[in-house]
Amino acid sequence: MKRVFFHIGAPKTGTTYLQNVLFQNRPALKAAGVLYPYSDAGQSFRSMQDFRGVGWGSA
Repeated sequence: MKRVFFHIGAPKTGTTYLQNVLFQNRPALKAAGVLYPYSDAGQSFRSMQDFRGVGWGSA
């Protein structure tokens, strides 16, 4: 069964740190069968903006 996990952190809960660690470890995650779909570090922020339906600078 495939699963999707969202980490939706409140401010100052380590969200940026977690995103950076996941991004830096994409090869190891891929080898373990985990998809971290971003090709650059800023994409996770832009994805959150899209998910919330707000534009840049509107969050």
